[in-house]
Amino acid sequence: MVRSTTPIHVAELLRRLAEDSALVHDDVVQNDFLDSDDDADDTSADSDSPLLDDYFESGGSDAVVTLTNFTLTEFHLLWAHVEPELTSRWASGRGRKSATTAKDAFMMFLCVLKHYRTWQKYAIDFGFKAPTFEKMMYRGLEIVTPVLNKAFICPPSMATQRVNSSTFRHYPYALYATDVKFQPAFRPTGRFSKAKHYFSNQDKLYGL
Repeated sequence: MVRSTTPIHVAELLRRLAEDSALVHDDVVQNDFLDSDDDADDTSADSDSPLLDDYFESGGSDAVVTLTNFTLTEFHLLWAHVEPELTSRWASGRGRKSATTAKDAFMMFLCVLKHYRTWQKYAIDFGFKAPTFEKMMYRGLEIVTPVLNKAFICPPSMATQRVNSSTFRHYPYALYATDVKFQPAFRPTGRFSKAKHYFSNQDKLYGL
């Protein structure tokens, strides 16, 4: 059984998220991806992302940008990287299986990373209980982080930095990067060695 949302609920959430983020998106970038957005019209009852489909049908590509900060095509490019690992592990393990598809969970994960809101608000908007939603997001974080790091983050060597004159001596402001969002959360279950990665010494809280 997949979760579904009413058009009114979808439109209201999109309106509030757009107001909260004061989103500004380049029209040229959106136009470059309009052709691929048309593919979403061929959705069926067996869609692997019924929740994402609801938002796209309600607001088109703008709705996806509001939720995740990515156009539909950009979202699919990210999804292509994480799909094999996320789908294979999403239904694995013991206990009751999640009714949420892996692709919808990834969409909600990107939404959480973009918008600074409480777990309770996210849970209400997406139709979950707060502890269940938080646990699902942490599970997604654990799975996709190594995949995205490997695909998009390539730490340069100091030798390369010196050749390109890109050391901190030339860019001292890089030492003071502060453009981050901190999402408070409960201490993750499990061993301390794993939970400590989510602890902020500055804020004295666990979070994302």
